[in-house]
Amino acid sequence: MDMDRALRLLAATAFVATATTATTACITDATPPVTGGSGSSSGDPDPSASSAETTSAVDDGGTSTSADPTEDTTGTAMCGNGRVETGEECDEQSPACNDDCSFVCGVDSTHVADVLDASRILFSTPPRAIEDGTGDLMIAVSRGASRIDDAGDNVWIRTSWPGTWTTGLVLAGDGTLWRIGETTPGSFLRRYDTTTGDQIFSTPLPPGPGGPDSLARGLALAPDGGVLTQRMVFTDAMTRVVRVERFSPDGSMVEWTTDLVGPPSANGFSIDAGHGLVVSPEGEIFSLGRDYLDFDTDEPLVVKLDADGNQLWREVFYGGDIDTNSSAPAGTAIDDGGFVALGFRQLPGAHTVGIIPEINQSIARFDDGGGITWEVDPATFSKEGHVQLNTIDQLPDGVLAFAGTILYEDTGDAVFGYIDVADGSLLCMSNVFHRSAPLNLGESLFVGADGTLMMIMGVDDLQPDNNLTEGRWIAALRPLQ
Repeated sequence: MDMDRALRLLAATAFVATATTATTACITDATPPVTGGSGSSSGDPDPSASSAETTSAVDDGGTSTSADPTEDTTGTAMCGNGRVETGEECDEQSPACNDDCSFVCGVDSTHVADVLDASRILFSTPPRAIEDGTGDLMIAVSRGASRIDDAGDNVWIRTSWPGTWTTGLVLAGDGTLWRIGETTPGSFLRRYDTTTGDQIFSTPLPPGPGGPDSLARGLALAPDGGVLTQRMVFTDAMTRVVRVERFSPDGSMVEWTTDLVGPPSANGFSIDAGHGLVVSPEGEIFSLGRDYLDFDTDEPLVVKLDADGNQLWREVFYGGDIDTNSSAPAGTAIDDGGFVALGFRQLPGAHTVGIIPEINQSIARFDDGGGITWEVDPATFSKEGHVQLNTIDQLPDGVLAFAGTILYEDTGDAVFGYIDVADGSLLCMSNVFHRSAPLNLGESLFVGADGTLMMIMGVDDLQPDNNLTEGRWIAALRPLQ
């Protein structure tokens, strides 16, 4: 979307901010205060799926409110220490990003504002948004999809019966919208008219013979319009495979199926997991997930396939013979045929803020043949708190952008930044965004039609309902200068 449209969209709910023309945040050498720790038919479409959904044209008319973005804490604010403190709306750790945090640690309201109200939109987890080239956004909501115009209003919402979840969303070249999700039992692939929200295609993705689950965890489009899906199915009681399938561009035919399965572990099980699917501009396919070692241990996994579904390489990283819950949830194809993956491992008893656990992470770059050329620990990005990333993407100029969170003892702030793809060095880590709620999450990134980088953020009041009750919002981010 162009900046004028972005600003109209962002003005849907105003972020209370101090406007300023300055673009460089203050930097201080003072020591920051210590405030916290660490080819077959796809089958007939499911007729019940269509009848169980509704499309609503929305005339919301609701009023959005915006909380005071300063944090109610004690102590003296120190602008430039990377922590949002009393009287600050943001706090810049490096001036290199030329972003929205001013020299007084206030947000430039011309470029950062609320856009989505939790009373109107409930994102899926993780949230996804796609800009359609007209200024409108296609949003993955918890049980369906939605279209939001450039004024921030819902044009339509497609919802499904309870127990159905959206896990992937992609916009086709013809302007239609593909959605993958889960129901009970099995998963589904559906297609929508983006003008009206009407469903124009649906096919079930059934469970395997070994169990009831069919967990959809990936959706992407090939350069020629073919639809690629990824899900986990049990082929027998001891084996769960990651199944990657290519559908014809209209969804009517499965053109090939590849089951990714690792060697059996010592206990006889092979239950790998697939958590993401990425397609390069050249059509190469990358499956992200985890390699199962035993009931207590697994490792982040990346598998590369060619455009016909043939496996080229399979590599684990950031592993080790330790009890850990590990996976590779996100990554991005890079220009040389390689891949940059984000891996994590969560140790037993890890510290949590609300329902968000503190995890250890690695960013790894793989070359075209699967060799690792560099690995970086995001925890080194900040002098204070624990940095953990939720997404990483390559921008058109080749720079890597990330979104994530800095966790403290009992709070968290949303953050974004840029990494040099050549060696993994941090170019800058930018705004530490904070609302009135204690936990603020940088959840996902997407690029508008004009190249504007947008970040979706969630706000959690840490109440027992475990919901992001203060909503999710979107910020337009200035590019790296």
